[in-house]
Amino acid sequence: MPFNWEKVNNAYKERGNSPESWISTSKALLVSARVLRDAFENAQLTLPESDNKNENFEILMSTLEPELMLRAFALECLYKAIWLSRGNELYKNGSFKGVDGNKKHDLEELAKAVNLHDNLSDIQKRVLSVLSQFNERGRYPILNKPKDVQELLGWCVSNHDPAFDEIVAMLYAELGIN
Repeated sequence: MPFNWEKVNNAYKERGNSPESWISTSKALLVSARVLRDAFENAQLTLPESDNKNENFEILMSTLEPELMLRAFALECLYKAIWLSRGNELYKNGSFKGVDGNKKHDLEELAKAVNLHDNLSDIQKRVLSVLSQFNERGRYPILNKPKDVQELLGWCVSNHDPAFDEIVAMLYAELGIN
């Protein structure tokens, strides 16, 4: 029996243009990020004293970087759900088009595309900027430049969690999610 590409294309179009699909994926990513945060916090409590501080740092960072990447992915999915809820399409004519034709992972640009960027505080814009970097670099063993480690350490030192949570709450409200 020949493969039915039309059926596959229709399924992709339906799922790719469904805000609910993007919301569901976002929720799964947020849960996964939370699991990594819990692992990070438990590791801080249970790491044995070591003469090799770099080793302890690497263990802790091994959960933080993917956690931030998952948070970035989750926000990207929520912005795309908002885009779709306003009557737009992401999947059209057999391929993924992105938001406004933009296939980049820049969270600030996505916020602008759905007209929510101006509603953000400076710290929330900073969170989007930092997380956008992890949308790209959280998958790789090194950062683009050694000085980029400063961004990661900045996240650790300055608790950006409340600002992140505020962004999620704002996006949920926009989508009518309780």
